[in-house]
Amino acid sequence: MRWWMIEQCRTSQDVVHATFTLAEKDRVLERMDFEAQFLVNKPEPPALPSKFTTFGTKWHSFYEGFKGHLVVQRGCMEIPLIYVIREHTDVTEAMRTADDYDSSDARLIAIVVLEGDEYDEDNK
Repeated sequence: MRWWMIEQCRTSQDVVHATFTLAEKDRVLERMDFEAQFLVNKPEPPALPSKFTTFGTKWHSFYEGFKGHLVVQRGCMEIPLIYVIREHTDVTEAMRTADDYDSSDARLIAIVVLEGDEYDEDNK
């Protein structure tokens, strides 16, 4: 339940004990297992190519390569850093309750709030 409460806070949702259902417990346990397996098999993020340090007029190629880097690199919340540059800033209730995410990473990328100490650390 502790992990669930932390996620509720990170996603700017109220912590109401009655919403910690069996389905929520299963989802949180699945995420915990995923994070544990990820730490064991943690991939090394690819180094940014040297052309990205002096991209000049090639901003688009830099941006696309950088997004690929952020999809692999994880932040202090153990989710891909791509959430820091996502297109939306406000999270709607529909986003929170949607069940069509491909993975728990995709869900968290979409709904983690873009504020707080952890976001600030990841944004650095």
